[in-house]
Amino acid sequence: VVPYVKTTTAAANNLRIESNGALIEGQRTNLALNSEVVSNWYVSSFTVSSDNVTAPDGNQTADYVTSTGINWGYIGPAAITIDNTLAQTASFYVKGSSTSTTLQMGFWDGGWFVTSTSSILSGPGTASGAGTLHSITGLSTTLWTRISLTVAANVYPNTSGVLFIYPDIASPAVSGNGNYYWGLQWEQASFASSYIPTTTAAVTRN
Repeated sequence: VVPYVKTTTAAANNLRIESNGALIEGQRTNLALNSEVVSNWYVSSFTVSSDNVTAPDGNQTADYVTSTGINWGYIGPAAITIDNTLAQTASFYVKGSSTSTTLQMGFWDGGWFVTSTSSILSGPGTASGAGTLHSITGLSTTLWTRISLTVAANVYPNTSGVLFIYPDIASPAVSGNGNYYWGLQWEQASFASSYIPTTTAAVTRN
């Protein structure tokens, strides 16, 4: 399991050194606002218990999200304006609970889900791979998993990007079932980079 590593900054043209060695990445922007505050994401038919458990960075800022029992309730960032000629990748950290070790997710286009690819970046679990509505199974109740979802360039049909995350399953929803969430990221790229925290504005790492 690859642990979460909080990245640092460095002067322009200087190598950035982290606790695990040199980190070499290009410039990236996290377009998802309030990346660690699920209650400030779009929440439909779910209850959020804020700062419920210790997050991957060691702070008690991860949120527990449970279903109210209404089918197709979801969480996710507010609609993000994107350049749909570019690839789009969303990622986040999740941990299973005593009520559920699964989730479903997909990029919504207003009618159904866009064809995309899901991956496990670190931690336990299995992703469904290529498809539209993705299932993640086998989440741990003690270890965090980082998941990504990528849609290729020129595939998203509009310029309003929407990610729906269904803690547990979309339907039939079971009241009280849910997972722990933290560290939402949306990048206009074909793969996820290291996590970039945000609050009320997008953040670019140079």
